[in-house]
Amino acid sequence: MQSGRPRNAGNYAVGRHYDKMLEDIAESNKEGPIQCIFFSEFHADYGPRIVCQFPDDYISKDIFDAVSVYIIPKPDIQKRIVTNTILLENEADSPTLGERRRPPRGLKIVGYPNAIADKKYARNAFIFNVCLVCESGERTIQYEPVVRKASEWLVQMEHETALLSGREGQAKMPAVLRAMLQDLNSAGHAVLSVDGSVPVHLKVVRTPPAPKHVADHDVPVWVGRRRPRLEHWDMTSQQIIPHIKGVAHVAKISALADVEVQLVKACIRNLLYYGLVELTSIFQYSNTYVVTPEITRLYTERPLQEECCRAVARDECIPASVGHVFPLYCALTHSRTLRDLCTEHSMQALRVNERQLVQFGLLRGLIRRIHKYPVYQPELAAGAPAPSRFPESVYRLFDGRHSYDEICVRTGLSSKELDDRIERDPTIIVLRK
Repeated sequence: MQSGRPRNAGNYAVGRHYDKMLEDIAESNKEGPIQCIFFSEFHADYGPRIVCQFPDDYISKDIFDAVSVYIIPKPDIQKRIVTNTILLENEADSPTLGERRRPPRGLKIVGYPNAIADKKYARNAFIFNVCLVCESGERTIQYEPVVRKASEWLVQMEHETALLSGREGQAKMPAVLRAMLQDLNSAGHAVLSVDGSVPVHLKVVRTPPAPKHVADHDVPVWVGRRRPRLEHWDMTSQQIIPHIKGVAHVAKISALADVEVQLVKACIRNLLYYGLVELTSIFQYSNTYVVTPEITRLYTERPLQEECCRAVARDECIPASVGHVFPLYCALTHSRTLRDLCTEHSMQALRVNERQLVQFGLLRGLIRRIHKYPVYQPELAAGAPAPSRFPESVYRLFDGRHSYDEICVRTGLSSKELDDRIERDPTIIVLRK
């Protein structure tokens, strides 16, 4: 793999203060393997340098020199996690053949700079760092406890065997780094030991990504039928949780629980983080839905069929039939509302709860909601009769980015009232997507 070269000093984002140009890269929730592990030290004569790395030559001297001040830092940054994100530009392997340059890529270096104070070392201290390297667009927070624990273990090994500073000890470091990288990538944990020393156990602890934004018009739905026991939650959550029934949106839950809406959102984000709830859209019989390619899974996967039939059943003791449920999903089209579907099929006779049918389909990705987005175009008013105008603040919401759900929650209008008023206003068109 070609290591690439730094473009210039302005293209580096170091530590937690990322350059604006790299925000989209740094905030990715994707997790990937460790690309490289290297051990570096501060040499009394040569300054900061990489002693060994695995794979060899993955981090070039140019790259290391550009961020070495953060790899081997001053004392005030030692003994804390330091993350460096670097934007690189790779050159084509054979530029003479007219190949285009590859798109920019980056590296993310996670380290825990450490120092051992002792008069036997030059400058009275041995300063080092062991760093993990990942692609820049990947999460690395799960590796932070690993580098911290590995660094402290190396301090212990230096005291006992001079593993870091001695010539014989440093000769063993490549094998340590190789085992660490391969085991962490393959199994998520590693056991390191040198010459029968007390082993250290390193484990990658996966952390869920930050929950997504919660809007006023989102509807929280419990994952599974069992709710958490209230006594395990704080007082505010105990007020909010009883109103989460897969029916009320966030703003309505706020009113029902008599809790400020921002606190409701914080509570729901907490429930999202622990995987207890999911968010869906407001349920109305005037909604339209269509199937997604995932609907084929319901046809082929027996476990999903059984889960679906239990979830959408009108009576928990009598599961619905997949022979009835699958055609119901397939009957959802752009031109048919949920009300039309319920009129054409007797949900009671099919033992299907239409609300659960929609929620299960949305949460499993079998169907998706077709939202309506009003767009205000004042130029369409020429020669048309005066419309029943909305307040100016409402017209600002008609920009094609705010759905009916959001507008209705903000204005207090019902979906039917909004539809009727838009129908009489020639300056508004409605997009469906």
